[in-house]
Amino acid sequence: MNMNIAINKGWRVLRLCVAGSIFLFLSSCGKSKQKESVSKPPSLGTNNISMVSGFGRIEPLKDMIQLSSEVDGIVIRKIAQEGDTLVQGDTIIVLNHAEQRYKVRQLEAQVETQRLTIRSVNAQVNSAETAYINKKQYYERLKKAYENEAESGQNVDDARLAYDQASSKVQELKDQLLSGQSRMHELQAELGQARVDLSRRFIRALTDGTILNMNINQGSYVKAYQSFGDFAPSGPLAVKAEVDELFAQKLRLGQKAKISLYAQQDTVATGKIVYLAPALSKKSIFSDQPSDFEDRRVRKVTIALFTHKPVLIGSRVNALIQISQ
Repeated sequence: MNMNIAINKGWRVLRLCVAGSIFLFLSSCGKSKQKESVSKPPSLGTNNISMVSGFGRIEPLKDMIQLSSEVDGIVIRKIAQEGDTLVQGDTIIVLNHAEQRYKVRQLEAQVETQRLTIRSVNAQVNSAETAYINKKQYYERLKKAYENEAESGQNVDDARLAYDQASSKVQELKDQLLSGQSRMHELQAELGQARVDLSRRFIRALTDGTILNMNINQGSYVKAYQSFGDFAPSGPLAVKAEVDELFAQKLRLGQKAKISLYAQQDTVATGKIVYLAPALSKKSIFSDQPSDFEDRRVRKVTIALFTHKPVLIGSRVNALIQISQ
């Protein structure tokens, strides 16, 4: 009886040892598989992708222009309005400019006065040169006669003195003429600068295009180099888009794209890539979306549009870019 009990206990111990060995073996296998799965991240499978998506906006192919002034001032006239189509040189707004206009008129009067002065001095120079030539010839005649003992030395000396005085007068008037011309150049330079200062009070279109928006009115104060509106240059449209860094290396110039409005599927335009940023950058389009939890970087692209349905500048769009033939 005791022997049977001992045998049963032995079998129990043996079973426990076997079970423990199996458990340790399975545990080690599980850890090995777990390490293997950690060391080998899952493949993203980007090699087989033929289309990538980018988000962007409809903009002119030429960069948008921010309207601003070179000087501070108060708007006294608002000539152009939002939506107006302008040609280069058209006036958009006019700032207060009474002081600048007065300065221009003052300098114009001074330039005209100086012009008359120069004309008068120039006439005097011509007259003095004529007198100088005559007195020189008279002196030379008397000097020759004196050498032939046909004229007195006193008369020769008097003629020489008059000749020298005429020469000095010519030089004096020529110096006045040069000084007057120099002053004229200074006045003309001041006038040119005054006209530039006046022209800065008239904000004009730098190229043909359309005013998209303006946030000023008559009486508004404009601060120098501070934007008060957006201007779209005339020309073809484009999509300025951003593509996730995961697909940045697959982009090439000339790749074709289909454009649809944001959150819609219908194609509204087609085009091709004409610009690729040389480096990645932070998101600037749709960066305020609540779904943006990850700090991903993007590559900026410009897609020139071939054909498009009526679309508004500034519309958010999705660009589906074909990266394989």
